[in-house]
Amino acid sequence: MRLRILTLLVFTALLRSCPGDKKAKCAQVDCLMRYISLPMIKDMSKTLKTINKSLQSENRRHVRYLPKLYIKKMNIADISKILEIYEDYIFRKLWTSDTDGPRRFIHSFRTLKDNVESCKHRGPATFSNHARKKIKEMEQDYQKLETEEILNALRDFEMVLHWISVYIDKKLSHRKCQMSSSN
Repeated sequence: MRLRILTLLVFTALLRSCPGDKKAKCAQVDCLMRYISLPMIKDMSKTLKTINKSLQSENRRHVRYLPKLYIKKMNIADISKILEIYEDYIFRKLWTSDTDGPRRFIHSFRTLKDNVESCKHRGPATFSNHARKKIKEMEQDYQKLETEEILNALRDFEMVLHWISVYIDKKLSHRKCQMSSSN
């Protein structure tokens, strides 16, 4: 029994250190850097702040619904799933098809989501161990949100945009890929 566990652990370690896997992750990051611009993320964040101000009630206290995740341990599959959750449980509930909604933000969001989704397929498309459980719990929680809670979750989306900007930051991402390919 111990030998099986040891063999499984060694096999897992070998797979994690496989250079092809690291090259694929770098290909995902390169893809994101190519198709998602930091100015677009900043514009979305600015628009989101404006939207939040217009929807905010004066006596409403912000409650964070977004789980605390460490961006350096996340991958593109995690980000893609978070975007999917926001689309399904926040944006669709907040802005129905018969209302105007902030068109520019929605267009930018769909562009962002499509680009993340297409880049996800350039490498491993599984959730990171770090985020798997938290994202599953997030989805279950977001399904149950009511109107006031949806507005709080909308405010949390600024953090998601920040995570994406950190993830595609050219200096950090380039260094991360260089470090992983030298190991």
